[in-house]
Amino acid sequence: MNKKISIVIVTKNNLLEKSFSLAYVLKSIEFQHYKNHEVILVNDGGTDKTIQNISDMFKHIKVVTPGKLKGNIGGLRNVGAKHSTGDVILFVDDDTVFTDIDVLEKISILTDKYDFLCGAHRYWTSIYWYKNICLDQTISSTIRTLLEISTLPCGIDRKIGFRDLNEYTFIGNFGAIRKEAFDLTGGFNESFAGWGLEDTEYIMRLCTGNLKYKILSEEGISVIHLTHVAENFSNYIDNLRKFNDIEMLQGKLFHINHFFGVYEADGYELFTDIR
Repeated sequence: MNKKISIVIVTKNNLLEKSFSLAYVLKSIEFQHYKNHEVILVNDGGTDKTIQNISDMFKHIKVVTPGKLKGNIGGLRNVGAKHSTGDVILFVDDDTVFTDIDVLEKISILTDKYDFLCGAHRYWTSIYWYKNICLDQTISSTIRTLLEISTLPCGIDRKIGFRDLNEYTFIGNFGAIRKEAFDLTGGFNESFAGWGLEDTEYIMRLCTGNLKYKILSEEGISVIHLTHVAENFSNYIDNLRKFNDIEMLQGKLFHINHFFGVYEADGYELFTDIR
């Protein structure tokens, strides 16, 4: 059970663009009972004082600055994984706070049996969350306050008419994978531009490889997303075409809702053959 967990977080201009959400993420990690872990912070070329402030506040964090791959979230996560020394890699976004003190302990236990984990319940705060808390608060008080101003979304994506799945975490924003499984599968596909669908493609590839997984919400694990104005999602259409091309090459469609157990009477299984 006492395996080492490497926590990989990619960040850029967090102080300026996300109201320093990263500090609260790291405080929630420090609060964990399970201490056999390391934090690897991948700096995506930010120009504000995020890294300086974080280094002053948290002394034992490994900071990696790749230089290349700017904005390529999949590639940056891969860089963090290459610098990891743990048995398990836990990918966490820089705006995603742990809600309980035993999350890392549960992940350690679950990865005895499962190759990868994701699908924690993902609560979304008010966009003005930073007005309700401060860094001088205890993290337990901070989490209580954040939960009071958060909701668990269950929205409809109007482009496809199905649930948008924002109530779950994907493998990249809060998901764990055994290091040997990560190495075996080659990590995130770096050909996706920026961010978007690189998470879905990796989950599809992991499922294609018949790796065992567990949905974290089934184990009572949840996180809080510190909501912010989204970056320009201009890469989505290109990434969607790339994802569809990958499905065509493998001859199967991947139905991500069935991965999370969200059955919408569509009659599909996790994979269906392309006819």
